Amino acid sequence: MEEIPDSRLVTRRDFLDSLLPVDAHVLDAVYHRVTDQLLDKKREGWSLWPPQENQEEFKRGELYIPFVRIANCIATTAREVAKSTPEYEGVACEVAWMDYYAHPPTCLDEETALVGPWPECALAMPVMEPILDDPSLPADKREKLWWLQLIAPVASRTNPSQTDESLVRQLLKYLRSIMAEQKDRRFVFGLALSRSHVAVWLQDRSGAVGMDAPIGIHEDPKAFVHVITALATLPAYRLGFDTTMKLVREPLPPIHTYRLSSRGPDSFSVELYEKNSCELQWVISMKNDTYMTVKALRDLQVDAIVGASSMVWAAIRYEDRCLEADWRPVFVIKQWWQSDEQADEGAIYQYLGGLNSTSTPPNPASRYVGTMECYETAEVGGEVDSTGGLIQHGLPSAPPPPDESPASKRMRRLNEAAASGWMTFKTDHDKLARYYAGEQAKALASRTRKRLVMNVFGCSIKYFASLRELLTLLLQGVRGHQYAYNNGVLQRDVSPANLLITLLRTSNGSTIRVKDPECCLIDFGHASRIPKISARISPPPETTAEPLLPSMAREIQNITETLAQRAYHFIRFRAPEARSPRSLGVTYISAALDYYEKWNGSLSSNVAIEPAMFGWDAVPLLRPIPLNCTEDQALRAPRVGSPPFASAQILNTAHVSVNMHFSGFRYNGVVHDAIQDMESFFWTLLYLCVTRSGPGGDRREELDGDIPDDSSDVEKITELRRIVFCFFGDETETIAMNKAQLFSEPELFEEGILGHVHPYFEPLKPLLRQWWDLLLLAYEFEGYEWHGIHKFVIALLERALRELPAKDSPEDVERTRKAREKRDGFVREVMLAGTHKTPRPPPSPSPLPTKKAKLV
Repeated sequence: MEEIPDSRLVTRRDFLDSLLPVDAHVLDAVYHRVTDQLLDKKREGWSLWPPQENQEEFKRGELYIPFVRIANCIATTAREVAKSTPEYEGVACEVAWMDYYAHPPTCLDEETALVGPWPECALAMPVMEPILDDPSLPADKREKLWWLQLIAPVASRTNPSQTDESLVRQLLKYLRSIMAEQKDRRFVFGLALSRSHVAVWLQDRSGAVGMDAPIGIHEDPKAFVHVITALATLPAYRLGFDTTMKLVREPLPPIHTYRLSSRGPDSFSVELYEKNSCELQWVISMKNDTYMTVKALRDLQVDAIVGASSMVWAAIRYEDRCLEADWRPVFVIKQWWQSDEQADEGAIYQYLGGLNSTSTPPNPASRYVGTMECYETAEVGGEVDSTGGLIQHGLPSAPPPPDESPASKRMRRLNEAAASGWMTFKTDHDKLARYYAGEQAKALASRTRKRLVMNVFGCSIKYFASLRELLTLLLQGVRGHQYAYNNGVLQRDVSPANLLITLLRTSNGSTIRVKDPECCLIDFGHASRIPKISARISPPPETTAEPLLPSMAREIQNITETLAQRAYHFIRFRAPEARSPRSLGVTYISAALDYYEKWNGSLSSNVAIEPAMFGWDAVPLLRPIPLNCTEDQALRAPRVGSPPFASAQILNTAHVSVNMHFSGFRYNGVVHDAIQDMESFFWTLLYLCVTRSGPGGDRREELDGDIPDDSSDVEKITELRRIVFCFFGDETETIAMNKAQLFSEPELFEEGILGHVHPYFEPLKPLLRQWWDLLLLAYEFEGYEWHGIHKFVIALLERALRELPAKDSPEDVERTRKAREKRDGFVREVMLAGTHKTPRPPPSPSPLPTKKAKLV
């Protein structure tokens, strides 16, 4: 399957023995019982299957009739035989092979399906069937419930070839849809059925693993019985279910989805589902505590199954579920699959939190970085849950076929060459721009499941309530970034989603509503551990015996010797190979002077220009090479960032050139640094200014729906949509190209983008212009502006805050009030979600108990 990404093949024997293991005695007993009944030895095939000679006229739907009959017979027999085995207790409760081709689900409409095309045959738990026709449930909710039943789907073709790429692609769509809908699935098996051959595939967060050779249903009936027996008798965790997650069904105890029944006390409670706004709630058991989710904050999409697959819930402790809503501490649970090259996000939060706890007094900026309650590496059955280990059992890929064609050999050589050094562009399924060596290589990155419990809760910076609040939040976010950076953590993925407006904080069992919302920088899943800034100070610069001022002053008046020396010293640091450092120093001073006078006014002829006027008191820093990494490795390492907000330098493999002053510095490659994250803050602000119509997260009306033909603003609206799409909505390659062009032709920023800022954000245009000019200056020279970028951006934001009107208009005051009401409503919705019993206060005679504090 050379053309299917994120997939590999293992030998059929390895697949059966390791991924679908069946006790030999059980398999023999099942095989003999079933084949005595159903195997036609004269025809050398299954008696229920049409004769081989008649299969030319076989229609796809007709494949399922014999398949389902035979598979159900095998499964029933297997369960009877396996009842006495130790692991049988953990199997799914009600399972059967279903023919959805002959009996289509009445709750699904092919034209309006939200999840995607459904499989025509599957091993399923038909526990939802009694409620799927309930008219009180919206159609989209019934569709989601239907997908919860599936264990292993079947994709089929009447074509006998198992190399039919469309067959496997269709099966993988089914598998990924199941994983998107079933939050408690770690992986899923599926069957590719082609006339009388079947192959099994496994889909997990690393990719898809398939058999290198299909099973002939007639030629090798025992292997076919092996597959069906395994799917019927393996414990649920071996079929991909997460045993640490159970469905909430108050007042009854929570239950694993695979233990649901179609009737009786273990049936699905549709009443509870409706009461919770048709949202499933989960009980999640962790090592330190047990939590109950109250609201999903980030859901999985089908195209994000391979990768980190982050899921985020607002949650409470399970033991607090019966308390009055205002007395229940609220947490945020994040679950994701971490690749080996990723930083351990929980360990980073632990490190940063430890710094703050040992500082006296604590650094005020530490409040602007997320804090956690606990984190863990998830385990199943006492083993670490990883795709390479517990799920794929470390199986090696199958060797290539011995009789490669010349074309295949050429392709293999190209792949090997790519893997040895070519840098190729790829977009990760988490919508993160990444670069991998040898994209065609079939090795799948192993991933380990992690869980993190945060004790800060809020919403995206998109839901700011006023311009003043927006700038304050950005300022706090930059300060939080600076705090982490100075202490050896570079966040590397700044975006609106990762700038949290903190509304609730939980500490020592008490949740407090934050009176004045603060920004909190979160999501360090793609962060880099680097040396502390104190360890990266460059060696003292070279000194010159002769004064520099006479030669430099001929070109720029009023500069001081101190300024000349600072420029010269930096040039020697930045470009030690430069033949004319003095000339480059003059160019740098001239560029900095242009920037200063543009935003502070022209200097009078009698003012001496000192370094402090330009902010040149920063110390040049050595590159932030990640710990345990060489500079060469850092230059070649995968780059990360959310494409709409990522730096142009991060998105582009080629050099992003800024040469407004013809400085001509040599390109030294890109190592992710603070400057690129400050650019991400800039793109975040610009995104809000062109896509929002004001506070509260309201999207501009011009961006949605059809443009009326009679509108006088057709051209303007069309151009606005084009700009938003090309910079924030298109494919990563397009976004990268557009950003690179903007830096190489910076005048386009004013002409093509700034004019599309919504009128509400008009007061922020000077900030956007100056921030853009600062980025241009920093990127061209990589000078003091680069090395002290936090200080420069903080100064910009503080200045913008000072220049805002002292008093808001009545219209803006009303908009602010509504935005805050909207946020308060969101908090109350989360706090009240999952209230299953009559609320009661915590058992304490004190109005302010020691472990539970009422929200204020």
